Amino acid sequence: MLQTTSQYSLPKLSINGSSAKSLEDEYSDALVAIRKARQAVAVCTCHPRDFQFQEPAEYIKARDQRNVILDQLDEIENYLDSWYFNAVEQNPDHNS
Repeated sequence: MLQTTSQYSLPKLSINGSSAKSLEDEYSDALVAIRKARQAVAVCTCHPRDFQFQEPAEYIKARDQRNVILDQLDEIENYLDSWYFNAVEQNPDHNS
């Protein structure tokens, strides 16, 4: 299902600007990259055993920092999704 609402400012495309197809392709490529990046970060080790010679709060801090970073990557993906679906919705090749 195409996304129709967004918290981001999105362009209403016209013949004077970028084509829907070019934006769709660019944001599709960026989505693939950010999803790969998020997956790569998600599988990186952040385990309490690596903090065994530190106070327990240090692992909790590291875990919380990691969660913030993953949330930021999710936000980037949401941004890219919004632009991508905005382009898809305005691409005449998809609406014929």
